[in-house]
Amino acid sequence: MNIFIAGIGPGMGSAIAVNLKNQGHNIFLCSRGELVIKLAKELKCNYARCDIKDYNSLEIAINRAYNVLGGLDAVINVSGNYFSQEPVESYDVKEFVDALENNAITFFNIIKASLNYLKESRGTAIGFSAAENVYLNSNPGYAAGKGAVYFMTKYLAHSLIQYGIRVNSIAPGFIDKENNPNSGRAGATGRYPPDGVLDAINMLLHNNMITGEVIRVAGGHDIDVGSGL
Repeated sequence: MNIFIAGIGPGMGSAIAVNLKNQGHNIFLCSRGELVIKLAKELKCNYARCDIKDYNSLEIAINRAYNVLGGLDAVINVSGNYFSQEPVESYDVKEFVDALENNAITFFNIIKASLNYLKESRGTAIGFSAAENVYLNSNPGYAAGKGAVYFMTKYLAHSLIQYGIRVNSIAPGFIDKENNPNSGRAGATGRYPPDGVLDAINMLLHNNMITGEVIRVAGGHDIDVGSGL
């Protein structure tokens, strides 16, 4: 598959890129940070540096990906961040807007910019929302952004199914970033390695029966588990 991956950070974005490249997919990376340059060099793949909130810049990057890869079968938006534990009383309005743009506008931009190519391939799009234990412990802007991704996933899947395009999202819990010595020890850190999310992405890329779903991958930390479990 020819896959465009946006939002390459030291955690989930990099893990997704490495996993899909190792599976033999043709990938194109896009992010505004310098990490994308290093990772693209390591994986020997093409990339573009742009702010995904800037639709015109993103459209150029996606057009380039289509031409370089020879088509586009899937787009994955891992962009987001702006996570912090900040109460309403002290939360800044500008930060709310920034968080909403980084988590929700980026998802919309990627879908819109790649739409004609996904129609051509009857492809798929994957976004990132968040599990309850994450957004309930965050801030108003982050919660609004991830909530928007949730409902956009439902709307876009409904709207685009006529073109054979599938739209789904992942709602992960807290995921370890690179070089964490406690990786894999959720009991110690409350965080999980990215493996479960990677498995979910692989399923969504290949299972043509799934669309309009937001799949929680949080190891049970997002539900109220009684002491008898």
